[in-house]
Amino acid sequence: MVAVWLVAVALTLLSAGVSAREGLRTLEEVRAGASVSTLDSGRDVARLRDAEAHLRTARARVRSLVVSPLRALPIVGRQLRSADHLSHAAGEVAGTAAEALEEVKARLEDGLPPGPGRAQLLAGLAEVAGQAEARLRAVDLGPDEALVGPLTEGRARAEAELQGLVGSAERGRVAAAGLAELLATDSTQLLLLGNNAEMRAGSGMFLTVGTVRITDGRLSVGEIVPTFDFQLPEPVAVEDDVAARWGWLEPGREWRNLGVTPRFDVTAEQAARMWEAARGQRVDGVLGVDVLALQALLAGVGPVQVQGESVDADTVVQDLLHDQYLGLDPVDPASQEARRGRLAEVARLALESLDRPELDARLLAEELAGAARGRHLLAWSPDQDVQRGWEAMDLDGALEGDELLVALLNRGGNKLDPYLDVVAELSVEPGPDATVVSVDLTMMNTVTSEEPAYILGPSPPLEVAPGTYVGLVAATLPGTAGSGRFEGVDQLAVAGADGPNRVVAVPVEIPRGEQRSLTLRFELPPGPGTMDVLSSARTPTVSWRANDLVWEDDHVQRLGW
Repeated sequence: MVAVWLVAVALTLLSAGVSAREGLRTLEEVRAGASVSTLDSGRDVARLRDAEAHLRTARARVRSLVVSPLRALPIVGRQLRSADHLSHAAGEVAGTAAEALEEVKARLEDGLPPGPGRAQLLAGLAEVAGQAEARLRAVDLGPDEALVGPLTEGRARAEAELQGLVGSAERGRVAAAGLAELLATDSTQLLLLGNNAEMRAGSGMFLTVGTVRITDGRLSVGEIVPTFDFQLPEPVAVEDDVAARWGWLEPGREWRNLGVTPRFDVTAEQAARMWEAARGQRVDGVLGVDVLALQALLAGVGPVQVQGESVDADTVVQDLLHDQYLGLDPVDPASQEARRGRLAEVARLALESLDRPELDARLLAEELAGAARGRHLLAWSPDQDVQRGWEAMDLDGALEGDELLVALLNRGGNKLDPYLDVVAELSVEPGPDATVVSVDLTMMNTVTSEEPAYILGPSPPLEVAPGTYVGLVAATLPGTAGSGRFEGVDQLAVAGADGPNRVVAVPVEIPRGEQRSLTLRFELPPGPGTMDVLSSARTPTVSWRANDLVWEDDHVQRLGW
């Protein structure tokens, strides 16, 4: 009888373990692949309910009469109590997540309401996320000492998933509350329009600037003016590190030299001061939008009519980065005005289309999330609640000190960045005294002589042939980096601190049809570490390789060693 009982116990615990592992696996997969589209389909909710059922089954088997006598044993009993706690806690986590998603889906069922109703909807979503966050924080995973290997591993997995879901709920709460605050309060936002045909560090060059007015939850775009003839007679104050590294480019008066640092919080605050100095108008925040962000907007709101032509998500990049330059004279003021007016008009129509009643909110959110990952959409606010919302949505563009970003800053008065193919191969060599990081850069200028003069440049005239890419390769390094340098380069154009990070830069010229290579090296402290490789916001993207990992830089890629 004892033998039969022990076999029954073994089978019951084995079955409980299978159910628990299946539930945790499903929970991990849902969290890793969650998106607006999966919420829309209801698939995540169904899978969370499935995970909850598996985990509750696992708990029921651990608590069954067959197994209960083992609870009296001192060591075995601790393991059973831990398994009981873990299966119950994981089931609570899955159930809480499913209920929150069901509530969010129900609230979004009728789409975005007009005007003030949007702020109310967002406040409601913040409340749902806050309730889920509170319930998740209260989950007890049970004892974590003197556990056998499988339970130790299972508890670690459950804790990781719990913390991940708590973080997601917190970010959702903060983001929704920040957006609700933004839409509920009348404000004026400064709009910086970046052009990806001429790049800066982690953004396009800001060639046009204007304002967006938010009133009763509705957006209206004011006058948008070119920054080419909008230089300030007297520069505004510039943050110390920007002044020390980039003061020679006069970023305090020259709008086109904003963005020399990828720290958008610094760039945006400076732009707000410049606007006030130029127009006498204070703004309540700053939005950075480039051509890829406009593409994301149009994917959500649909096509717009610009100068009698339909522009949509499939055509806007080609239109604004190439076609609008066809037939233009680089020195003709009328041509300049027509080009700038087209970019401004696309931006105005796309932003004001956010008030369309038939707006597909879920598709729009999905597209804008992708734009945010690639640094195509950036935002800053002096209001702490709103700023926390931007941070929760990864729109703030701030750096924390452990990032690497490789940028090319166009200095040639041309539109050649879309014709520059950039490949980066990264290697990490840990050592007892330092971890040496190397980045081999290959840059190929693919432009042909058939492209219009407006694209080929240079303008103003430089002593280079048309189609020559003239610029700076600027690398933002982790703040702990030492000996940042480019191999074979004796004199750096820029070197030093950039907020919590460091920056090194070197001039580069790449004639039409030719290739240039550079090797960047820097050292990090010895031992295990991590580093985030940031998006450059370029199009085409930079192609990266690190050992067996290959990716395009349209998102943040974390590396560890």
